[in-house]
Amino acid sequence: MIFLVFALSGLVGLLLLALIRLQRSLRSEQERLARAEEELKGATDMVGLVSRADWRRSAHELVNSLVRLGVARSVILLAGTDAKSAEVLASATAQGEAPWEKVDETTLVTLFRTGEPHLLENERFLPVTADTGMVGVLAVRGVAACHSNIVQVAAHMAGIVLVGTKLYQKQAAISNTDGLTGLINHRYFQQLLGVSLGQAYLEGAPLSVIFLDIDHFKSVNDTYGHQFGDMVLREIGSLLRRELPPDAIAARYGGEEMIVLAQGESARRSAQLAEVIRQAVANHRILDPVSGTHIGVTVSLGVANYELGQGKSRLIARADEALYASKRAGRNRVTVASLENVTLSPPVS
Repeated sequence: MIFLVFALSGLVGLLLLALIRLQRSLRSEQERLARAEEELKGATDMVGLVSRADWRRSAHELVNSLVRLGVARSVILLAGTDAKSAEVLASATAQGEAPWEKVDETTLVTLFRTGEPHLLENERFLPVTADTGMVGVLAVRGVAACHSNIVQVAAHMAGIVLVGTKLYQKQAAISNTDGLTGLINHRYFQQLLGVSLGQAYLEGAPLSVIFLDIDHFKSVNDTYGHQFGDMVLREIGSLLRRELPPDAIAARYGGEEMIVLAQGESARRSAQLAEVIRQAVANHRILDPVSGTHIGVTVSLGVANYELGQGKSRLIARADEALYASKRAGRNRVTVASLENVTLSPPVS
């Protein structure tokens, strides 16, 4: 009887031990499921935030969502196919955190060479890949261990974001560019001019518009054909890109008219720039493939300087009026819009 009691006591003890272990196992499994549920919710929230953003904002939304959701304290997304070309596309830092402005070059070299995640004490660097290979790096700082999977999902999302952003930029460049001259088109020029006028108004910075028109362009088309006329437009577009300073913006305005936005330039400096354009065109010769001869063309130009409070329409109209003053005065010259419409270039015989 005593033996039976001891046996039953031992069995009860074993059952209790088993129950305790099972309870611990269940608690551990519940905690694991809770963490998994939290990770899934975090990843779903991040994907949702990024998916709702357009391609212009998707990179910024990705890094901001990681900080907002508490996944990381600082995030940097770099785009590039090697350490030298990698550039910061977007970054975000939690409030109170010291700014993380750049990734160590040695780390980037290692990452691009190996294509494997690079882990430091408090920082993680994950390769961002696409079908073509590695296209960037997602760098995160201050990530809790429970958020490791969300960071992995973010790296995959970053690949989609970088490819989509690149395609968007390429498409935007195509839609904003005149196919014949390679200059920006009329619509995009109007957008840029509106932004520039706003800056000029707020900052009091000088700004000028140079309007130019090819002289006797109809006669060029009638004499040498429209294909040669297209060559003339392409050549002048190329001359503008070559002669203009980096901060000047040239556009095809319509037909044989082109326009230049000279930011930060006074009327006098813009007139000098217009004269450089006039001389470059006048000295240039274009080969006519039909006759085998080199043909020269000229342009007439009008310059208008921004006056405080002036809108786009009036600024362009003043440049256009100065352009036609150049036409009336004999063409192949520069006129600055003023009360007198003074012609700066000497008359051409």
